[in-house]
Amino acid sequence: MKACLIILLGSFWANWAWAVTEIDFNYTLERKSFGENKENKIVGQTYYAAVAYYFRSSTAIEINGSYDYKKTTTYLSDPLLINTATLYGSGNKLKTWSYGAGIRQALAPASFPVRPLIGFGWARQEQSDKNFYLLDNGGGTINLEGMEQKVQQDVAYILAALKIALSAHWSLKISALGTFKPFHWNEITKDMRYLGGLMITF
Repeated sequence: MKACLIILLGSFWANWAWAVTEIDFNYTLERKSFGENKENKIVGQTYYAAVAYYFRSSTAIEINGSYDYKKTTTYLSDPLLINTATLYGSGNKLKTWSYGAGIRQALAPASFPVRPLIGFGWARQEQSDKNFYLLDNGGGTINLEGMEQKVQQDVAYILAALKIALSAHWSLKISALGTFKPFHWNEITKDMRYLGGLMITF
């Protein structure tokens, strides 16, 4: 199925990619506090870029890539004494790289100042997952990191966006991007990101 999709996209690109091209760069920053006293933190950033080649007035082939970083830190309400050090917190660092291809469909003519977009496709995802532990040995803080675990997997993605024209070539893009295991439709909203960025059309 994946090979058929790549061949189909390549065929479309070769025959119709000359029509209209969109390039967009997107970013989001996530900051959350949780826990009884809001002492625990989640900090994340996502960078997402895409190139879309329109082979019809409202339908395009899209290739994209993204980088996502998320750090979660949790502090213990009752620190634990381990030998000569005190464990008072722990956390996780998750890095995700992905690159993919799919279809982008515009739901309004190009002349409209606000143009809804939807997209779907396949992506290759590589993740680096590492836990860390915060200790105090009486002389300062120790950040002890565990072993890095790496995972590669194929995912499906779905995107909904608004393209808001700023000029003839530049637009503001606001989007929601979800990734999930192929055909696991109940997981679409499980990994959702909301992004803002700029798009150039030529």
